[in-house]
Amino acid sequence: MTLRPDSTLSLVSPDISADTLGTQSPLKLGILASRNGSNFEAVAQAIKDGQLNAQIQVLIYNNPDAYAAVRAAKWGVPAVLLNHRDYKSREELDEQIVQTLRQYDVEWVVMAGWMRLVTSVFIDAFPDKIINIHPSLLPSFKGGRAVE
Repeated sequence: MTLRPDSTLSLVSPDISADTLGTQSPLKLGILASRNGSNFEAVAQAIKDGQLNAQIQVLIYNNPDAYAAVRAAKWGVPAVLLNHRDYKSREELDEQIVQTLRQYDVEWVVMAGWMRLVTSVFIDAFPDKIINIHPSLLPSFKGGRAVE
């Protein structure tokens, strides 16, 4: 939690107030997913419905069989497979993720069912601009049903 200037608490850190996002250009999102892509689709639908002032620049997925890639194609969003099995270390994978996100001019990263631990290479590239919307918080709470 963060303390706002008016002494109220925000559950989002850093605090993203309506004033901050108000009339600005759409946020340029990069979404990371590992499996089905239902969270990706929920974000895409929220954008279409005008509930979120953003555009999805790219979907990165790490599982060759991930249905998220099919959903991205349906929404006309570029999808890039970065199979974690093709990299020698987590840091090497994260370096490629960062490079890909920068290639697509991403400002904010949404981890929407990303089933991989990330390293400081990734976190340091997008300070205060990473959102994890999946219920799993690795390594402490694993799996798609971690909150049940």
